Amino acid sequence: MKVRVLERTQTVARSQDEMFRFFADPRNLKRLTPPFLQFKFVSTPPKTVQPGTAIDYQIRLYGVPVHWRTRIEVVEAPNWFVDVQ
Repeated sequence: MKVRVLERTQTVARSQDEMFRFFADPRNLKRLTPPFLQFKFVSTPPKTVQPGTAIDYQIRLYGVPVHWRTRIEVVEAPNWFVDVQ
């Protein structure tokens, strides 16, 4: 099986701190998810992420509800964080 890699870069005219705050706020997941997936939180999301944070939500894929959990493993503000899904 051939492995394919797709890489893209996008430049955003915002500071690194501002971008980190945006992506570290789980409430923005809904804004980042295409509307056709009908994203909704299963429980109230926290305002920011820290190691151990769990975020439960649901999307609809071809009309079928799919429950999803994201767990934050590492946070190195304002550079990056690691999540496991």
